[in-house]
Amino acid sequence: MIAGLAALMAAPVAAQRVKLTPTAGYTLGGSLSGRDFSYSLGDGFSWGGILGLGVARGSNFALIFNYMSTDLTERNRSTNVSSVLGDVAVWHLQGGGSYEFGGSDNVTPFVDGHLGVSVMNPGDLTGFGQPSTETRFGFNFGLGADVARWIKVGSRLWLVLTNAGGGFWCGPGGCAVGAGGDVVAQIEFYGGINIGGRRR
Repeated sequence: MIAGLAALMAAPVAAQRVKLTPTAGYTLGGSLSGRDFSYSLGDGFSWGGILGLGVARGSNFALIFNYMSTDLTERNRSTNVSSVLGDVAVWHLQGGGSYEFGGSDNVTPFVDGHLGVSVMNPGDLTGFGQPSTETRFGFNFGLGADVARWIKVGSRLWLVLTNAGGGFWCGPGGCAVGAGGDVVAQIEFYGGINIGGRRR
């Protein structure tokens, strides 16, 4: 992100181009560990957007937003019995950049990375009431390609640092996760439509 900001400040205004990319995809949920239980986020549909700013040939600064709503499942480590506790909404709002490499006129591969905040907002969870919303540091790394200049496809690894040792998702019934320190990892496969931007 720092490198992206530096490039943005150094680039001539005339060389900068704005590109908006609405995205939709499928995300493989992550997991959390508690003292006696483990918790998993279900797989499901995700959507979001990327606001990019070209700062040099092949280099872009970007803000990225992503959202998904999914089930939270609890598994008893002793009995191996699982049950759905309720719904959790997961939001990511991060900034960073991308770098294009190689490719051709029709296919331009890229790598990207972003960091910022990730928000996990639960609904009513069985046995815990209405727990707290958790806002944590998060980041992601991705790989993809722009196809025919206006179609974007890719995959992305989302990582959320929960630092759950003091409790996570706490409510009237206690904390859903009372011990840990896990990193929640999610993998997203997505596609989008590029609007605007600079032709290579």
